[in-house]
Amino acid sequence: MVDENKVLRSLVAHGAPLAGWTPRRDPLPLEETLVRALGCAKTNATVLRVLPLVLAKHSMTVQFEELKHQADALGFMQELGMLVSLTVDLHPRLAKTRLGKLGREMDARLDEMKRLQPSAAKLFFTTATNSYTLKLAEARTPAAARKWGFLMNMPESGFKAAF
Repeated sequence: MVDENKVLRSLVAHGAPLAGWTPRRDPLPLEETLVRALGCAKTNATVLRVLPLVLAKHSMTVQFEELKHQADALGFMQELGMLVSLTVDLHPRLAKTRLGKLGREMDARLDEMKRLQPSAAKLFFTTATNSYTLKLAEARTPAAARKWGFLMNMPESGFKAAF
C-alpha cells in the first residue's frame, strides 16, 4: 500500500496546486497518482478539488487504458468516471478530445452498470456526517458526481475555484 504522503507529493509533482506540499523527485506514474489520489480525496476535499485540474492538464498524455486498469484494480472505477465527467464539465473544450471520448465510453459503461445493479446515491466523503450535512450534499452536488452515484457538499463552483 502506498502512503498518502507519497501520493500527495506525487500529485504536486504532476502539477496539483496543494499548498504546503513539496513535489517528489521520483513521483508515482501519473495514472497511479490520479487513481490513488481519488482514495485520498475521500477524506480530503482539497485533493478532490484539484484532481480535475491535474487530469485536464495531462489530458493529451495520460494513458487511459492504464488509468482504467489502476482504477479497476483499486476499486475506483465509479470515482474515476465521476472525475472524468467532472473534468469535461468544467472544461467543455475537452469534450471533443481523447478525454471526452473516454468520458462517453465510461458513461456507456455506467448505463450498463445501472441496468445490472441500480443503487442509491452515496456520500463521496467518508468523514462523519449528520442529517444536515446530507441535506446540503443533496442540494449542492455537481451533476457529474450525482450522475455517478455520489453526493457531496461541494458545488461545482468549488472545483472552478481551483482553476
